[in-house]
Amino acid sequence: MFAKIHFVYYRSDILKALTMKNIWKIGLFLLTVIAIFMVREYMFSPTLSAEVSALTKVLTRKNQIEWNVFDPKDMTSSGYQLLHKINAVASDEEILQLTESLEPHVRVYGVILASQREAIDKRMLLLSHLKDAAEVEVRASGKSSRMKVGDFYIHFLYPCMSGKHQSSIDSMILYDKTNKLACIKDVMNRSSENGKHYLRIREIYCKEYQKDALVYLAKFQQEQDIPYILNDLKCFYSSDVNRALNAVIVFPNPVFLPVLIEMYSLLLQNKLHDSVDISLLFKALVNYELLKVYALLKNSIINSDEVFVKNNLPLLKQVISESNSSFYKPLYNLIP
Repeated sequence: MFAKIHFVYYRSDILKALTMKNIWKIGLFLLTVIAIFMVREYMFSPTLSAEVSALTKVLTRKNQIEWNVFDPKDMTSSGYQLLHKINAVASDEEILQLTESLEPHVRVYGVILASQREAIDKRMLLLSHLKDAAEVEVRASGKSSRMKVGDFYIHFLYPCMSGKHQSSIDSMILYDKTNKLACIKDVMNRSSENGKHYLRIREIYCKEYQKDALVYLAKFQQEQDIPYILNDLKCFYSSDVNRALNAVIVFPNPVFLPVLIEMYSLLLQNKLHDSVDISLLFKALVNYELLKVYALLKNSIINSDEVFVKNNLPLLKQVISESNSSFYKPLYNLIP
């Protein structure tokens, strides 16, 4: 009995010792984290001049940009005026510090200014922000949208790169499966000119379920991808059909033509769903320079009712004009 009690007390002492040991470990860990944080803050905190610091404080009031940063003519906003003042007094080093701000929209202002400075290494700056997925609200012309900071960096710095460096950056974005930037669409568009990227773009569509990749996949014009396009093309009552129509425009395989003709028939009957972009349907049809399609369009021009004439023929005329197709040029002259 005594031995049992002694064992209980002994086990209790062990647990207390272990608990105290764990508390010391946790405390030591927390102190280490705090020390690292304080050292980091001390070593990497911005050393902006008083004037730049004062101007920057105005920027940090809210995570918004209230002017069109993509239009250099938009100089009337207070945001542009403030940016102009910062540019006049900030050094290259201070601008680089702005690109590292904790405020996403300040990082955007930073890259706008950095893109104008010749001495700044734009390639390294761009590489350091390829994963910057923080969002900024942009308000311009009465509209509001959200963009990721990394997309701003691509927009302003990518054109400054050499062709070799652009290709390298495109590959980094294309093959990074954690990428969250909207610029992936532009990258796929550019990469679809190179056959070596086919399998990666196919993977993005098939395995990563980025359905907007369908049109870029279609540019390779591979027979094995026809079922993907055809599947979406038959979705007459979904906006998915527009994605497929874009794919058909760049890959006008004969397999798709019966479905396009069926859609056109529904349009003539005023039964085609509102989600279908009629201009895309016209563009897809005129890509097939066939007598069958020519006769279908000509007959609808001559015999269609007033509603079709008013709502659709001007659009068809525009599509034929923009296609520069000599095959369909006679139809252009038939449309009033």
